[in-house]
Amino acid sequence: MVILAAILLQSLLMTSSNASEMNSLLQQKDWPGLVLLLKPKEGQNFDHDLILSKAYIQLERRPEAQKLLNTWLDDSKYAELAKKQLDLVSNIFFSQETSNLYFDAVRLISIRKWAEAKDRLDQAIVKEPGNILLISRLVQVDIQLGLKDAAAEQLKVGLDLNPNQNELSVFSARLALDDEEERDAQRTLLNQKSWIFEHELPTIWYFDSLQSLKRSSEILTMQKGILKSHPNWAELRVWLLKNGLVPKDQIAQVKTQIEELFKDPEKFNQTQESEYRKGQYYWISNNSIDQLKTMYIAATAEKHAEKPMDKPAEKSASTNP
Repeated sequence: MVILAAILLQSLLMTSSNASEMNSLLQQKDWPGLVLLLKPKEGQNFDHDLILSKAYIQLERRPEAQKLLNTWLDDSKYAELAKKQLDLVSNIFFSQETSNLYFDAVRLISIRKWAEAKDRLDQAIVKEPGNILLISRLVQVDIQLGLKDAAAEQLKVGLDLNPNQNELSVFSARLALDDEEERDAQRTLLNQKSWIFEHELPTIWYFDSLQSLKRSSEILTMQKGILKSHPNWAELRVWLLKNGLVPKDQIAQVKTQIEELFKDPEKFNQTQESEYRKGQYYWISNNSIDQLKTMYIAATAEKHAEKPMDKPAEKSASTNP
């Protein structure tokens, strides 16, 4: 006990001394000095680690800041603050050039020019490794381009740096579905359940995972409320018809809704644009209105009511982003 008390006393004295020096370095904005002072004591004091993460960012040493903040995510007292700071340091741009490349890539994504968007993002990530905005967009376009290995590699990097990033988590579920790891996909999407039903594509992926796990009854329970909340979601309605997941007494109503949405292509595209913009173009489908019409015609040619509800259906093109 005497030895422990001596250690605690020494720690308090050192903390007091360091606090004065730390405040002085902060006032001078001496970021290298702060790193030298605080790095040896990483993980011991949350407030000091916040300051150290700021110093890392000022020195453009983002991965070190992310790694440091990650150590606090399992601490119930500081997890929320650590996550907020982690999101901040993960998404900040160090230069206008990189920012311009990113927003140009998003513009290209919005018009489905995936290869051109990837070119901009590849240039940007070299300049700012560890930027989660860049990594998440690279995963998005790599999936669209069918570059699953590249997407998986970027996904691992991103989730190691920021394990709670929502978009990356959903994209990991998309890749899991492609690899027929439906249980992993469903578990991941379930953790994002508070928001994914506000976006059509993640909703389709969630239903796809349930269908593959022979849990169609859950889709039947959920889909009526979701369709009511989102009257403009044509692709989800087509997907439900394709997979025999519309109750027999509702098929005519759903078909009428789809045909009404398809009547005015210009209005349909404007509505889709509004939906995609709401999701910052993360959840943009690769299916045009003409492709959806073709899928709808194929879906209505089948006898959905006779299809067993819990038989895993063949994956349709509409489940691809």
